[in-house]
Amino acid sequence: MSKHCDDKTLTSQSDNIPLKEVIKRVGVTKSSIVRWVKKDIFPKPYTLGGRTFFSAKEVDAWIDDKKANRGFNGTPPPSTKHKNCRVKAV
Repeated sequence: MSKHCDDKTLTSQSDNIPLKEVIKRVGVTKSSIVRWVKKDIFPKPYTLGGRTFFSAKEVDAWIDDKKANRGFNGTPPPSTKHKNCRVKAV
């Protein structure tokens, strides 16, 4: 087995994902990711062999957390169903 591997092998067999993959997973621009990292609201990247990576597990956990806290700015919207409301016939 060769010691050399291409980028696809490196990212598919490990937890390391490059910024381009993070952008695809999260669906935002590079500048948004950089801004969120600076604000400490997104997982921080790390460097391996002179290249920058993110932890796929950390990014996926961040996405799962956002899904669990749905609503506007993390606050679930108020319920639109009212138990005692009745519509009057005209």
